[in-house]
Amino acid sequence: MGLPLRKRNIITTWTRISQDAVFPCFCFACQKPETYLCEQCTALIHATEPLITLNKHPSPLIGVIACARYAGLMKELIHAFKYNGVQELALPLAHIIDTALATAVSLHSITYPLFAVPIPLHARRERERGFNQNTLLAHHLSLMITHTPSILKRTSYTHSQTRLKKHERLLNIKGAFCAYPPIPQSGTIVLIDDVITTSATLQEAAQCLGAYTKTPMWGCVLAHDDIRA
Repeated sequence: MGLPLRKRNIITTWTRISQDAVFPCFCFACQKPETYLCEQCTALIHATEPLITLNKHPSPLIGVIACARYAGLMKELIHAFKYNGVQELALPLAHIIDTALATAVSLHSITYPLFAVPIPLHARRERERGFNQNTLLAHHLSLMITHTPSILKRTSYTHSQTRLKKHERLLNIKGAFCAYPPIPQSGTIVLIDDVITTSATLQEAAQCLGAYTKTPMWGCVLAHDDIRA
């Protein structure tokens, strides 16, 4: 049998740190040294207009703001950040979310104050991975956005949504979250996640928080994998 996921992640992280000490990091896109994502390549992603979609069904979740498609450079960055433990990518990726949210504000889709709520992992999965990528993203967002991770917790350990069909995702995530007041009663609650396909996770999180507030809720993700309502 192979090593448990948590031990593999620890080994991967320390291996990467050791390698970086000998071999400087390089930009994922252009190979510029001493950075994982240089300013020029970050600007290329910023240049992509975020996809803003409204929810087609009655739900506390009004819509979703997706920074880019889950393909090419963005897919590589998310994979490195989420699965290879390159946590240094949290800051440049958070800046991409900042830009998408600023665009949504300028279009009057969302309004200040903004409250960023990262989609939580179950404690067991977070121990296995070593961190919650959504929490890191929310932590590095603009100071104009209030980071409020404590109001939403995941109470059940669910299977990964990756290979599940839409109806299976809905059943898998049902009742997975618990809300902890006080919940914001003004502005916009922004649920932060990395990738969206069917929006099942965001819908369930919004449904949970919606029992305590009428505040508009939006999802904001780094990438969409062909959003299916």
